[in-house]
Amino acid sequence: MAKGDITTDLAFYFDQSEQSHSAVISDVGMKYKDTLERAFSVIFQVMPWYVKRILSE
Repeated sequence: MAKGDITTDLAFYFDQSEQSHSAVISDVGMKYKDTLERAFSVIFQVMPWYVKRILSE
């Protein structure tokens, strides 16, 4: 694990292993002290052709 939290570790993994530009968003919401209300993650990745054409400018 790079930093110890799943969001940072996933972003690090995508950067190091796939060498792709990625953004990771995660959230966990607790209703009470021990009751999970919601949990989600979203991963955004730039398409390879887009990286070469747009991000290099």
